[in-house]
Amino acid sequence: MADLIAQGINLDDAAHQVWLCDLEQIRSCDLVVAVLDGRVPDEGVCVELGLASGLDKIVIGLLTDSRRCFPWGANPMVTGCLSAICTDPSLLLRMVKECFDGQAAQI
Repeated sequence: MADLIAQGINLDDAAHQVWLCDLEQIRSCDLVVAVLDGRVPDEGVCVELGLASGLDKIVIGLLTDSRRCFPWGANPMVTGCLSAICTDPSLLLRMVKECFDGQAAQI
């Protein structure tokens, strides 16, 4: 966004361009990985999760810290969008590889 504004694009137009680009990237991807660390996930990540889930994309959440908004765990509106959640980056890599290996086997 800063690059767009530096090019002289006004704030509203720059924000709209970022939104359209992000939306197109979610539509065209096969899988979304969302970093969920923090007491609450980033609001942009939450929007991307909802979009991806609504488009029936595979969505894997990575949660490597113990901070949570609720005493019972993560927000169910976030976890409900996830196809899977993992707490270990090496496991995440294996999960992504398995997703793509499975797609290659279907072709």
